[in-house]
Amino acid sequence: MKKMVLFFFIGAMLLTGCNLPQAASPTAQPVGTGPVTALPATLPAIDPTITPMATPTEDLARYDLLIVAPAEFAAALTPLIEHKNRTGMPAKLVTLDEVDKLCPGRDQAEQVKRCLAMYQKDKGIRYAMLVGNAAVFPVRYTMADIDTPEFFNTAYYGTDLYYADLYKADGSFDDWDSNGNGIYGEIGGEMRPGLLNIDHVDLNPDIAVGRVPASDAAEVATYVNKVIGYELSAYHATWAKRLLLISSSSFDSSYCNYQETVAGFFPSGMDLVRLYAPGNP
Repeated sequence: MKKMVLFFFIGAMLLTGCNLPQAASPTAQPVGTGPVTALPATLPAIDPTITPMATPTEDLARYDLLIVAPAEFAAALTPLIEHKNRTGMPAKLVTLDEVDKLCPGRDQAEQVKRCLAMYQKDKGIRYAMLVGNAAVFPVRYTMADIDTPEFFNTAYYGTDLYYADLYKADGSFDDWDSNGNGIYGEIGGEMRPGLLNIDHVDLNPDIAVGRVPASDAAEVATYVNKVIGYELSAYHATWAKRLLLISSSSFDSSYCNYQETVAGFFPSGMDLVRLYAPGNP
């Protein structure tokens, strides 16, 4: 079965078509069917053409990826750190115990965020991986007022965008609590008059953040094995350069231009298959 990477545009499911320029109109390319390839019982051998990166001294090191996790997950994450360093993405693990010692904050969530900002400024990180579900790794909850008396007109929503949106527009650290009342990313406007964005959060991510919602070290080890197996299988694979772009249509007449702009962000040499066309098939 042919493999490809999927990339989804998010759009409004409306009746209007997506009128692409003629040159960009897609040609129907049916996708074959067949059995799903299972993960190998043993991981494939490391590609000998990949030159391991030298490990610089800590004070001069630059990292692309910072992994933050409870200390009990450290052993399970070690193979992932080694794999990332070997394949060209310098990575470092910081445990929550180390966060408690390195970075101040009103609670552990703010300590983690301040450490991410510190590593972004000092070490140049572009990505952060938070390891642990809400029971073992802090989640920041925003509060919104809602017209629901049975819930006291209040709702709380967890968001890891809190960890990605590190700075205000002026470059200073953003704690998401501009009025200092201990309520983060506070949203009004439904029951209370005035501002919708009470804490003036800009919502623009400064680094890319993902979470591995594992509850114990065994789940972390399963995740790590799957990532390493996938990345070694995908490295230099032809199918990894085929992208299927899927989108709905929109009332915005410029929507297709936006889609093509996003398509233009991919590296040259990618085989783009578009599943959006006039008539919104």
